[in-house]
Amino acid sequence: MSYPSFGTLMINSKRGDLTDQDLVNRVLNHRDELAFEELYHRYYRRVHQLCESIVHDREVAKDLTQEAFIKMYDRLSSYEGKSALFTWMYPIARNHTYDFLRKQKPIDSIDDHEGEFLEEEPADEELMALERAKLQRALKSISAFDREILIQKYGYQWPIEEIAEYMGLNDGAVKMRLMRAKAKVKTAYLALPD
Repeated sequence: MSYPSFGTLMINSKRGDLTDQDLVNRVLNHRDELAFEELYHRYYRRVHQLCESIVHDREVAKDLTQEAFIKMYDRLSSYEGKSALFTWMYPIARNHTYDFLRKQKPIDSIDDHEGEFLEEEPADEELMALERAKLQRALKSISAFDREILIQKYGYQWPIEEIAEYMGLNDGAVKMRLMRAKAKVKTAYLALPD
């Protein structure tokens, strides 16, 4: 199987006017590599940000992003169009990135912290008011899982139900893990020097 060469800027303006579903159909029905390249350019930044938010290494994230797009290309026929294309892409990129990390070192599991006592859940407004650079440092200090659930909720603004679907959890478990992640990032934030 040959893969499209991602990265060249050969985008036809007509393809830029097509919907994601139109582009997917062109790839599947006509093997239109330029249509997939348009999807690549539309979503590269978001997929790269996801990968980088997990691995904290821009160069490794670039490689993981390329590999994730190859997986997406291979699996494109499984996209049913019932959700936004990025919603379909997200678990592919996420799982690929976590597979990479699993091969590197063990991932801190939320279950390792099951017995932690939380006094009070920080309010969403309280987290959003935190100073950005310091918040980024605090996010890097918490587990990849905690960071990911916060990014899904506050970065991508996914509803609880969508997070639950892609994590294979029920809504209550997502709410509990989100509450714990918020408490951890707040604690990490407050522990950092100004």
